[in-house]
Amino acid sequence: MTTLAGAREASGTGGWRPPWLGRLSWVTWRQHRATLIGLAGFAALIAAVELVSGIRVHSLWDSAVRDGCVNPTNWAGPCRPLLSPFDVGWPLSYGYDLGQLLALLPIAIGMFLGAPLLAREYASHTTRFAWTQGAGRTRLTVTKVVLLGLAVLVVAAVMGWLGQWSMQPIITLSSGGFDRWQPGLFVTAPVTEAAAATLAYAFGLLAGVVTRRVVPAIAATAVATLALALLTYSRLHYWLLGLGLRQGADPAMGANPNVGYSGNRFDLHEVSGGRWLDQGWYAGPGGHRLSGTLAGKLVANPGLQAQLHTTFQVTWQPAGRYWLFQFSQGGAEVLAALLLGALAIWLVRRRKA
Repeated sequence: MTTLAGAREASGTGGWRPPWLGRLSWVTWRQHRATLIGLAGFAALIAAVELVSGIRVHSLWDSAVRDGCVNPTNWAGPCRPLLSPFDVGWPLSYGYDLGQLLALLPIAIGMFLGAPLLAREYASHTTRFAWTQGAGRTRLTVTKVVLLGLAVLVVAAVMGWLGQWSMQPIITLSSGGFDRWQPGLFVTAPVTEAAAATLAYAFGLLAGVVTRRVVPAIAATAVATLALALLTYSRLHYWLLGLGLRQGADPAMGANPNVGYSGNRFDLHEVSGGRWLDQGWYAGPGGHRLSGTLAGKLVANPGLQAQLHTTFQVTWQPAGRYWLFQFSQGGAEVLAALLLGALAIWLVRRRKA
C-alpha cells in the first residue's frame, strides 16, 4: 500500500506544490482544529478591540486635525476638549490594556498551541500509528510544525500592525505617556510581536517533545515565555537600545525639573524630538562628570547651570534607528525559534515513537 501511494505521488502533476502537502495540511487541521479555533477566537477578540478602539481614536485625531489642534501643547479654546482625552481620558487606559493583551498573545500561543502539538501525540501514543504510515515521522512533523509556525507568524504580525495603527494618534498627542521606543510598545510592534509569538511557539514545541506530557509541557512553556517577556521588558530592551549610542549636550533636558537621578547619572529612557534618550549627566567646563551632590543642586535649581558653566550631556539613539533595532530583536528571536524548532525535530527523529 505504501509503495502504491508513493507511486501515485510520484506521478503527480509536478506543480510547485508537492502532492502530499495538501493531504498533510488537511491532517494537521483535523488534528488541531479545536486549538486553532480557540486561538483564532482569542486573536479575533484582540483584533476587534484594536479595530473598534482604533476607529474611535482616529475619529478624535481627525477632529483635532480639522481644528488645527494636532500640537499637544495647544490647549486653548476648542482644542482643550479634543486633546484632553489623549492626556487623561480613555485612550490612555486603552493603550495600557492593549499592551497587556498583546503581551499575552505569544504566551497563549506557546502554551496552548506549541506545547500540546507533539506532547499530546506522545501522551496518547498515537505516534506509534501516525509515524509508521507512508508520510513518515519527519515529513509529517516538519509539515505540521512549519505550517502552524507560519500561521502564528502572520497572525501575530497582523495583531501588532493593528495595535500600532490604533495607537498612532495616542503616541502623537499624549503628553509623553506613550512612545514607540518604550518597552510596552516596542515589543508589540508587528516585527517584535510576530517574532515573540514564533519563539513562544518554538519553546512550547520543544517542551512537548522533551516532557512528552501535555500539562508539564504547558507549565514549562508558561514559565519560560513569561520569564523571557519580563526579561525583555525590563533588561534586554534597555541593553539593546544602549548599543552604539551617540553623545551630545542637551540644555533643555538639563533644565527639566522632572528628571530623576541616581547619584550623578540620570536614566532618562524617554523620547525627545524622535530620538531615544538613554542616559544623562551634568558635566563641568572640562567635560568631567559632576558629583551626585552637585547634580542634585542643579536639578533643584537649573539656573545654577549657567553660573557654573556646566552642560547636560545625554546619550541617545537617532530616530532612524528604530526599525534597525526592531529587526535586530525580531531577527534574533526568530533565529532562536528556528534553532529550538530544529532541535525538537531532531529529537523526534532520534527518539522512538
